[in-house]
Amino acid sequence: MLWIAGVALGGAAAFGAANYLGYEQKAWGPMLGLGVPVLVLGTVAWTLRRWPVTGLRNAGLALFLLPCIGMVIGGLSAPRVPQAERDRTALSEARTPAEKTEVRKAQAERKKAIAKHEAEVVEERGIASQGTWSEGVAFRLAEWPEDAKNHIPFAMIFVLGMFMLGAWFIRSGLMANPGAHLGFYRKTALLGIPLGIGLTIVAASIATTHVRGGNDALFTLAQGLSLMASLPACLGYVAAIVLLFHSPRFRGLVAPFAQPGRMALTIYLLMSVVGTIFFYGFGLGFYGMARAWQLVWCVAVYAMLLLLAHLWLSHFRYGPMEWLWRSFTYLHLPRMRLRVTQPHRA
Repeated sequence: MLWIAGVALGGAAAFGAANYLGYEQKAWGPMLGLGVPVLVLGTVAWTLRRWPVTGLRNAGLALFLLPCIGMVIGGLSAPRVPQAERDRTALSEARTPAEKTEVRKAQAERKKAIAKHEAEVVEERGIASQGTWSEGVAFRLAEWPEDAKNHIPFAMIFVLGMFMLGAWFIRSGLMANPGAHLGFYRKTALLGIPLGIGLTIVAASIATTHVRGGNDALFTLAQGLSLMASLPACLGYVAAIVLLFHSPRFRGLVAPFAQPGRMALTIYLLMSVVGTIFFYGFGLGFYGMARAWQLVWCVAVYAMLLLLAHLWLSHFRYGPMEWLWRSFTYLHLPRMRLRVTQPHRA
């Protein structure tokens, strides 16, 4: 990862210098967007072995929860008056013609930004539901630099936090030997699932959709609570699954999910391919399906992939993508087919 980051950042510097000198191109943006997160992740991976186990846990929790707390505080402290009313108040409080001009200028720029965003949403919906594959790719490429600038630094904090928590699970023995830590998993399930679901319900009761200029503060508060809820809910679900696997009474309920777990990368990519063909305009064009029906669709498609995983692994040792990943990792081709046991002949 450090080598990849070095090459990407070196390329970003070279192309950025060329862009500065007048050779206009956009290659530096994607290379910078690749180099920075890979450099951070590579550095973290390099230092993980030197960190104490509790340090991994505490750093992971802090990285994940601090932005959530910041959003909650920001949502609570920000004015909840709609932007239009705030604009009217600001204009009425402006005393001089120059102040009124500045207020009107700021309002015009804000309205222009909102109108631009709404137009982009309409364009995106049209391209996604009716456009060709090349149109969709072109739209995403044009949007990517701005999205990356806004989202990657924020998302990287959560990614790093979860990486550290995952490393803590492994190094502490919680995941390597879960049977010896069932007490921890019971407490995590009993606390994490109700807390996660409860916070999610509170967040959904505050706001589920962002209306620019209308509920900015409330949506920020709801988003902070929702993101905060995802951590205890996630850990609670993991704990519940571990407990079910170690329960003779309930092991049969979760045993069917072991096979797709053995080819999780293949299942993940297949889900993406099926979803792309089903929803986008160059496929069946169901983009914009109601969320309740999306849930039904996900369950149906996953059930199909569950069956596919069982059929595949009855003949092969690995999923196709897992086989490629092992080949790349170990630089040799592992045996793919299961050996068929020949009946013994007297």
